[in-house]
Amino acid sequence: MADGGVSFDLRQLDAVSNNVLSVAALTDDKRSKLLKSIGVEMEAQTTERFDTKTDPQGNKWKDIADTTKSYYNAMLDSGKTDGKPRPPLVFTGDLRMSVTSEVQGGGWSVIVGAAKEYANVHQYGFEAKNIPARPFIGISAENQREIEEIIRAYLRRMFK
Repeated sequence: MADGGVSFDLRQLDAVSNNVLSVAALTDDKRSKLLKSIGVEMEAQTTERFDTKTDPQGNKWKDIADTTKSYYNAMLDSGKTDGKPRPPLVFTGDLRMSVTSEVQGGGWSVIVGAAKEYANVHQYGFEAKNIPARPFIGISAENQREIEEIIRAYLRRMFK
């Protein structure tokens, strides 16, 4: 599925560990639906980083290199772009649009990643080409709280 990704396992979350019997009591189908909801939220959290230009911990991405700026200007001069300036990781928008999620592990985990072959280069950097890491996939403390709330709300609906 994804060249760069992060996995989220229900069994490792504090909010669920307190309610593990409730989650375990869910059918595989209901657990998968819960994880699909979590995956959609994680996709949104991940793509939001392209707007904020920050990693999961809130650190700003490094600016693009002068050589990349020159490349962008050449693309502009050749008419291959619409003339709008591009921040890091957003030249065409393909990487952002490739962010997806998939429920795995028998309905116990969801993986979120980017399906572009160059996702890992941007996530982890590539020293040989002077490309700094600009992590966009991951879970911040705030993201985890949002995910925990999705789980709590889902469990409330299931066990009213």
